[in-house]
Amino acid sequence: MKRVLLYFGSFNPIHIGHTAIANYAMASGIADELWLVVSPQNPFKPTDSLVSATDRVEMARLAIEQSDLAEQIVVSDVELHLPIPSFTIQTLETLWESYPEYQFSILMGSDNFASVGKWKESARILARCPLYVYDRPGCPFAEVPVEMAVAVHRLTEAPLLEIGSTRLRKMLFDGQYIPALLPPGVYHYIKTHGLYRINDKH
Repeated sequence: MKRVLLYFGSFNPIHIGHTAIANYAMASGIADELWLVVSPQNPFKPTDSLVSATDRVEMARLAIEQSDLAEQIVVSDVELHLPIPSFTIQTLETLWESYPEYQFSILMGSDNFASVGKWKESARILARCPLYVYDRPGCPFAEVPVEMAVAVHRLTEAPLLEIGSTRLRKMLFDGQYIPALLPPGVYHYIKTHGLYRINDKH
């Protein structure tokens, strides 16, 4: 049975923190493949600064092409074909039906893990889908309820990077030159397509 780790996100834009976590997860051997699932709209996040899903998928593909584990990491647009907003249970139901022979698990940061209890049909997800949680700066790992203990695994040695898409969008908007914080090709794509109102002087 193929073990597939799902890494959900808006990836708005994808950055070196995302790729570092993806590479770490695969190098740790917890799955055979990692699917980077680009979400068209997260029901818990505002959409005013969200660029098109097509652009975010393309930036993710550019980022993964440069990964040392590119053969094990896939960019998935499955949620782009589902109703908006994106609910994890709907995505999982689609994947369970399409790939009944696969074992799916979810990779997430401690910030998102704190809101798992608010997910639609969270109990059903946890009953079938293990969670692998990495720490995010300023977001302590939440206490795991006894009923969730079997389904939750903490990745204590994952890289702890103080970088986030919200901060990067502001830096891009302010015209800061930050290609080192983005995977190869992504900064050029952002500049070429005029995303996040990047300053033309760079």
